[in-house]
Amino acid sequence: MNDERIFINKKNLGVLKSTFKSYLEKKISSHEIYMRDIDVFLSLVLQKAQNDNINSFFQSDIIKIFHKKRRSGTANAALVNFLGFLLETKRISKIEYYEMKEELKKFREARGKIEQVDFLSESQIDFILGSNVKFRFIHRTDRLDREYKIVGAALWSLSYLGLEQKELIAIEIDDVDLDNKRIRNLKYNENKLLTEWIDLDKRTYEIISNYIDYRLTLSIENNKLFILKNRVLTNQMINSVYSILLRTENKDRIGEEDINVQKMIRSRILHSLNDTKGSSLIYFIKIHGVKNTQVINAVNEHLKWMKEEYKNV
Repeated sequence: MNDERIFINKKNLGVLKSTFKSYLEKKISSHEIYMRDIDVFLSLVLQKAQNDNINSFFQSDIIKIFHKKRRSGTANAALVNFLGFLLETKRISKIEYYEMKEELKKFREARGKIEQVDFLSESQIDFILGSNVKFRFIHRTDRLDREYKIVGAALWSLSYLGLEQKELIAIEIDDVDLDNKRIRNLKYNENKLLTEWIDLDKRTYEIISNYIDYRLTLSIENNKLFILKNRVLTNQMINSVYSILLRTENKDRIGEEDINVQKMIRSRILHSLNDTKGSSLIYFIKIHGVKNTQVINAVNEHLKWMKEEYKNV
């Protein structure tokens, strides 16, 4: 750990912010949004920090005021990323990291009692859909959930694409059109005004192609897309696949107490709305419909983000 204290003044915090920005640019495409959160946070540190110990960055009154000023879905994620940056650059120890993270968790839980709808950040999604999720049990290093590894990646990616839990259970192999890089929108069966097919982005296409290769090796007389332990998928199985993300070795990286299909869906919609300044809304309405709860949740969060974005313009 770096033994030098960070003397809290405008110049030093400016250097710290610049270093964090460079760090963030390598990890997250939407780093500008996070930097606006950190600007507010460091401004509060400059005003409120009680001493020059870096622990004072996360004193309770600073976190509390910060969350009052920044109510968007990225606020907590920005602080988690900043905390990770302090650890990776050896400005804090692992013990200090976990202590500060616990402080953030307390405020997140307190807010959660009032605001039940939350979102995953793009960096959290990148971890979930990337290759770093751990499937090996911490206390059983001889055991590796190989089936869960390939099923999990496909299940999470289609959740993020927009398939709800009942659709993950109902979707069939024939509903996947790899030649045209698309998957059938099962909501179209009930509402012909919606789009019939959902395009697969590059990452999702690669994950689903890999899963289909595996699925076709199974000797099961059933056309359902998802099979786990030689059985058709159930709600309980979906929950068990998501529980992998809450194992200690993954939870410490993601920083979430709960991850589910609905959170994945609304997070994807929010990320797109923020990236396109709202212009992708029609695309998601054509997939989910105008009264879909996750579309509404994402739109409300996007409007908060827009208000913060343009309040000084």
